[in-house]
Amino acid sequence: MRLILAPGDTVNATLVVSEPVRNDRGQVVIPKGSRLKGQFKAVMGNGAPGARYIADRVVIDNRTFTIRAVSKVRAATREITQQTVRGGVATATARQVLRSLFGDRVGSLLAGILGEPTNSRTGTLDRLIIFNPEDLQLTLATDWVRSENLQK
Repeated sequence: MRLILAPGDTVNATLVVSEPVRNDRGQVVIPKGSRLKGQFKAVMGNGAPGARYIADRVVIDNRTFTIRAVSKVRAATREITQQTVRGGVATATARQVLRSLFGDRVGSLLAGILGEPTNSRTGTLDRLIIFNPEDLQLTLATDWVRSENLQK
């Protein structure tokens, strides 16, 4: 399912880890199925509007740990087609952009509404940021060790 944001949107989101995260010694530090809590945040990347996911907590076996993990910046695009948004979930601001492009068909294209942005830009928007969570790769911004629960 695609996540569709407008430039300037900041949205709280929880993501599920699809593959175990290993350290440089091959030990699992974040097991598959753990939940990352963070935000999709508006940023500028190479002078263009975009967004990235920033995780500040990870939940492993119902225990919460502080973490700092970031994705690469996903640039906003003007190449918006029905195919690229079909089945996605969009912020309210992104839905307005889509409504201006596709009219009343927007309701049948989208699967739902992504949580209300905690921050959103207003004004004329002609691009959107489209994330496919399965393609989202996060990088730990700092060394992080959960020594009491390292697995081989």
